[in-house]
Amino acid sequence: MSYYLDFTVLGLDFLRTRLLGEDLIPSQLPLREGLTEKLRTLRTVGIKTVSDLNTILKKETSMKPLSKETGIQLDYLKLLARVLRGYTPKSVMLSDFPKVDTKVTNTLMGHGIRDSYSLWTAAAHVKTRTKLAKEMALPPIELCTIVCLSDLCRIQWVSPLFSRLIFDAGYKTVQDVASAHAEDLVVGVSTVNKKENLFKGKIGARDMGRLVYIASILPHELEL
Repeated sequence: MSYYLDFTVLGLDFLRTRLLGEDLIPSQLPLREGLTEKLRTLRTVGIKTVSDLNTILKKETSMKPLSKETGIQLDYLKLLARVLRGYTPKSVMLSDFPKVDTKVTNTLMGHGIRDSYSLWTAAAHVKTRTKLAKEMALPPIELCTIVCLSDLCRIQWVSPLFSRLIFDAGYKTVQDVASAHAEDLVVGVSTVNKKENLFKGKIGARDMGRLVYIASILPHELEL
């Protein structure tokens, strides 16, 4: 099971495919410039996986020698580092999810399950979720809802609030979003938001398309 993308098994070809296939936001478009050659150069210095690259790019002190050795501009590597950080969005506190039973979240947090990562890891499978609900005397349906919200927050840019809108629109899991049409997601979320007024911004089909793309490359392991 993997809440996040497993960088240790993803080669640089994954990075190339994603950067060329994803509808990048404007500030990220420079990453496509000479991408194939840059990745080829990184391989020549022993960087084989996304994990290898991410480890080096975490610190500017290691980034500078890499820039000098490969000839890849430091600003390019800094931008790449920011993008890689976005591939593993931070887990969110269970208490940040709107419209959930606080008794359930308080019980979970009292047992050390405080965020989306720890809950998803503990209850993504039906068997372990059923056991958890029984041991903590939690309503199975409510527990399943919070697990689904945690799953949706694995998608980059999806906040606790927006996960609720997606869920209420009928898309319960990452796999549901991956299988959706962006236009249908827009209509579903907009309809729910008109009733509940949870989200102040406006999400268009292009932004929803980005969410669908990201959902499509995440592991689909949540069992309902």
